Amino acid sequence: MLPPRPFDRTGLERLVRYMARGPLSNERVKITGNDAVRLTLKTPWDDGTQALTFTFSAFIKRLVALIPPPGGCLVRWGGVFASTSPRRPHVVIKPKSKKGFEGGEHENLPVVRFTWSKLLARAFKIDVESCPACSGRLRMMGAITNPFQIRRYLQHVGEATAPPPISPASPEPPELFDDSASPEDLPAYPDY
Repeated sequence: MLPPRPFDRTGLERLVRYMARGPLSNERVKITGNDAVRLTLKTPWDDGTQALTFTFSAFIKRLVALIPPPGGCLVRWGGVFASTSPRRPHVVIKPKSKKGFEGGEHENLPVVRFTWSKLLARAFKIDVESCPACSGRLRMMGAITNPFQIRRYLQHVGEATAPPPISPASPEPPELFDDSASPEDLPAYPDY
């Protein structure tokens, strides 16, 4: 799918509708009268099966299984690329030749690991180890993880112990695609 040209409202709408579509077509999923979900297949299987019937909980379990775990890889490999395939070593890059290194001078270099404070200083020019009062060096003495001790410390230094109040929800967004609007009603320059 090609990106829409500038000021091409129909192309932009087509792209947004494509990106916002669900994992299953509404026409293929039906709730039957006997507390079951019927999923019609796009193409029949070799054995002639045209639809699958699930209980509500089984259907939700199947859908949830499609959601990748948080922080995990979004690609699941199959076939020879699967991690358990006996042929995988023959088709993937050898570990020593990864990223263009063939061993040699880079093989015995020590791994440099930076602390979070050094990373903050490198990335954002924030020196969290410098005292704002005397410019001396600060060092971490410990971490408080007990909620009672955290509340006690915050009271001691005069900070709030309760979380800030939750803001009310924003009002409903305006309708993006009004089917009754004609192309003449659309603004010449969209305000996004």
